[in-house]
Amino acid sequence: MGRAGAAAAHVFSDNDPVPHAIEAEAGAIRLTPAVEAVNGIQKAMRVVLDREGTGVTIEHTITNTGAWPIELAPWAITVLPGGGEAIVPQEPASEGLLPVRSMALWGYTVLNDPRLTFGRGYVRVKAVDAEKRALKIGFGNTRGWAAYHRAGTLFLKRFAYEAAARYPDYGSNNEIYTNGGMLEVETLAPLQKLEPGAAASHVERWSLHRVDLGAPATDAEIDAALQPIVRP
Repeated sequence: MGRAGAAAAHVFSDNDPVPHAIEAEAGAIRLTPAVEAVNGIQKAMRVVLDREGTGVTIEHTITNTGAWPIELAPWAITVLPGGGEAIVPQEPASEGLLPVRSMALWGYTVLNDPRLTFGRGYVRVKAVDAEKRALKIGFGNTRGWAAYHRAGTLFLKRFAYEAAARYPDYGSNNEIYTNGGMLEVETLAPLQKLEPGAAASHVERWSLHRVDLGAPATDAEIDAALQPIVRP
């Protein structure tokens, strides 16, 4: 859940027990794994269910329990099954002469990959079980949402964008990764230096919606289906 700013990344096991606390009145659960001994980072998640509907709020928190400052960015990854398609909104159409968005490409990503579609309104990435080559792309996503559509269900993530902030990966606050039968919808908070004892937070808002899109869907069909859902 954390992306180091300059130091090499360390891999920690996801197989250890995670202490948790139920907050029944709030409809929430707090998950607090052990402090990562190598870097002194304490990660935590608070998951809050809406009283009605499919809404979920995820509060990601990273605390520096070590003795020195660390530059990092909270980094939230949701792993989804294959057979669907990620949808990332493009920036609004403009006739101006200035650029409107940053985009990051990983070294293994090929722009003519058939899983990747650039439309006027949306960038889409398919998760294809038989395609084992990795693909990853990142965006400065000012629209504040990204989605994954599969079998008539839309998983929607909402998240913040701070125009004056500095984000990792060439300015990415939203990244999509796929490799075979899985796809990740990732979001990132701004890079910041945490002094000892300080914490950084990142909030995502999740929801599920019944949405039927054509295969392949046009931008107009996506607009008609998604705009009533994603409109603030």
